[in-house]
Amino acid sequence: MDSPQTPEAQLESLAPHVAQHESELEQLKAQLDALARSLNPDRAVHSDEPVQKEPPDEASLRAEQERLERSLSIHQRLIELGRDHRVGVVLSEVAADRELARSAATDPFRFAAARGIDLPEKMRLDLLVNEQSMFLQITHFDEDAPFILIWTPDGFQPPEESPNPTAVPAHDQQTRGRRQA
Repeated sequence: MDSPQTPEAQLESLAPHVAQHESELEQLKAQLDALARSLNPDRAVHSDEPVQKEPPDEASLRAEQERLERSLSIHQRLIELGRDHRVGVVLSEVAADRELARSAATDPFRFAAARGIDLPEKMRLDLLVNEQSMFLQITHFDEDAPFILIWTPDGFQPPEESPNPTAVPAHDQQTRGRRQA
């Protein structure tokens, strides 16, 4: 392994993943806007879209609105986390110091919290450290934004090389909502 990457380089390797969340966030905003027009038919009359003859029931629309707002909030939080300079600093420090990495591996959530980083509850962190290598798998089990990220001291794998979150084994999916070390 070469010398560890700077905090900025660590975050730069995370940037393509953040961009995916930003894209999903824009799509969610568009869906939420369209839903708002459905909930307010008077507004739809003034838009370019035709008014539906038989609108869906309001309860279904409100449930969908809540789901979209929850998903929007989750993506916003993940984007903020992916841009947090402290994340880059911690990753650089862990990459540079195997003893610190071993300490982080025992309880990644406490380790992150001690450094001012609040991780989502529906996230699992598996940090493996030995004399030759270091490997972190981050699994986010939230149904509104599932993903798996792979990190090594050289940074995060590009999105096209990251595992498919829908391929998470069923026994791992049962850990949703629990913080894992």
